[in-house]
Parts: sequence; structure tokens; C-alpha cells
Amino acid sequence: TMFIKSAIADCMAQTVLERKISHERKAKHKSIATRSRNEAKNQLQTQSTFDWKRTVRFGIWGGMYCGFIEHIIYNVWMTKLWPQPTVLNAFKKMCIDLFVHTPLVYFPVYYTCKSVILGGTLQAGLKQYAREYKVVNVEVWKIWMFVQFAAFYFVPIPFRLMTMGFVSLFWMSYLSFLSPMTNEPDEMDNSQSTSNVLIEDKRQLLATQ
Repeated sequence: TMFIKSAIADCMAQTVLERKISHERKAKHKSIATRSRNEAKNQLQTQSTFDWKRTVRFGIWGGMYCGFIEHIIYNVWMTKLWPQPTVLNAFKKMCIDLFVHTPLVYFPVYYTCKSVILGGTLQAGLKQYAREYKVVNVEVWKIWMFVQFAAFYFVPIPFRLMTMGFVSLFWMSYLSFLSPMTNEPDEMDNSQSTSNVLIEDKRQLLATQ
């Protein structure tokens, strides 16, 4: 199930989010006089091609991590530690997930799995996360802070997984958009500022559409 949902999320990232900013990027590329016609042609072909390998990679990661590890964290450990749906317990769960689990486990696993799947090393994945951790964690906090508190406190347990799963579909699509499981030229740069500029550029282009 999580493999399918993760694959759908990546499809949404490729067909909706990335296509939404393609016109803005094309306009920028046309304004660069030094870019050759062949380079521009290759760029447009890359943008219009759907990457099925990337979708499978993202689906594998989502099926393994979100389908197994997060089930243990949310449905087993947190339920045992804080079984009652009180305001304080909901706040504790939210803080543990967003400020401990997400930056120290969720993202490191994502970036290392991404690196290994693409033929890299665990160290390379952690290095990329070190370059991008500020941006991606701020994004996850903005999206999930209210959602998690509301889910842990207001949403009944039988409907909690459905609610979290619905929101996570859009979050995973956004994550695949920000840091896709593919070898982008910008990702080969070892500069922290370059990686952050890449993500910020995607966010700004999406916001302007």
C-alpha cells in the first residue's frame, strides 16, 4: 500500500508540481544568450520526459520506511507512551516526531536510501542532507506542525491513520519535488549554498505560478 501511495506521490510531483514550473524555467533559459540550441533542446526534452525509474525508487523507499518503521513509531511506541488523547500528550507526540524523529531519523534515512539506490554511498547521502537539512526541515515543520497536533488530539484513533495518510500523500509528493530520487546536476555540487539555492528556486518558482 505504501509503495503504491509513494509512487503516486512521485507521479504527482512529476506531472503537477514540476510541470507547473516548467514554463517559468523555459523563460529563464531563453533569456540566457550563451546557452546553445542543443542544450536548450536537451533541457526541454528532459523536462517533458516522465522518469519511471525515479517513481519506482521513491515507491521502494516509501514502502519500506513509511509502511514499516513509521507504523511502529506512531501506532506502537507513541500509543504505549502516551495512550490518552490529551492536549499535553498530543503536544509531546508532535514535538518528538518533528524535532527528534524527523531530523534525526526520517530525513537521514531518506537521503542515505536515495544515495544508495542511485549507486552512491551512505556518506554521500548524509553529506547531501547536511547541505539541505535546514530547508527541508523548515518545510516539514510548516506543513506538519498543525496537522500532527490536530491528528493526535482531535482525530479519533480509527480515523487517525487515514488523516495522516491523506496529508502524507501531498507531503511525499512535495518531498519528491524538492529532493527527487534522481541524479540532478545541481546535486553533484558540494556547496551547501548551491543545494539550498536549488530547493529555494523550486519553491519560489512554484509560488509564482
